[in-house]
Amino acid sequence: MGPTLKKKVLLTGANGFLGKCLASELIKYGIDLIKTTRQESLDSSACNLASEYEVATLINKFCPDLVVHCAAFVPKTIKEYEGERLSFRNKIMLKNILNATKVPIIYISSMTVYGLSKKIIRHELDAGVPESSYGISKYESELLLKEDGRDALSIRIPGLFGQDRGDGIVVNTIRSLCNNEQPNFPKSPILWATMDVEDAAKIIAKLSIKINFNGYMPINVGYSGVYSINKFLSICEGIFKKTIEYKVVHPEFEFDLTLLRGFNAVSTNNLKTALIKLKEKY
Repeated sequence: MGPTLKKKVLLTGANGFLGKCLASELIKYGIDLIKTTRQESLDSSACNLASEYEVATLINKFCPDLVVHCAAFVPKTIKEYEGERLSFRNKIMLKNILNATKVPIIYISSMTVYGLSKKIIRHELDAGVPESSYGISKYESELLLKEDGRDALSIRIPGLFGQDRGDGIVVNTIRSLCNNEQPNFPKSPILWATMDVEDAAKIIAKLSIKINFNGYMPINVGYSGVYSINKFLSICEGIFKKTIEYKVVHPEFEFDLTLLRGFNAVSTNNLKTALIKLKEKY
């Protein structure tokens, strides 16, 4: 699976949490990167991806060879994960891109397409039972790509963290422990996994440039090993040399990274090294 030259890459959501990091990584490969955001800036074009007309105009103007679709409604609370109207926008944006161009698409999906299961290790073929409206919108968007018939890649990522994200389980926990405060944790079990946004961006950029498309394919992106809130807290206890009192037991989750290893794209970092890096920033 050798590299293929992408002359012109359109990145949606280039001003988002993942999009900023991904733009920086893609530029390192020397490609002609076109960035689109909600508001126009010196190095990006404004486009309302929910508008069929605006998307068609953007595509006709730049004629990209590849679209990396990073833009999405990303819930910030449990309630927002159930917001059907807002998550429906994720499908609308993708439909507009599909209608405007025939070039390959790399779609940033989510581990939420898996939902709860007795399985711990999740292969790409295990998707299809998402529980939240957000997860359903991501899975249905993947199906749109697959049914479209073009060359496409759905990249399933866990929740992302980094210093630029001011909230979330990881950042809130690290910040609290650095300040000798008691962190707040979910009061009921949740399926959870996480990754440093910079590590995720490096993998996605590498896949964007390296992959030789051959139809539609989903692929897991994450750290090696088993995730859960409890395992995360155990790592934190080791880093901070503190005991964290918490009794809720959460389900375990592990990405099957066989496909990612085939592209030689698995991160050399792990969750512990990423958390230590984050701790040093506070």
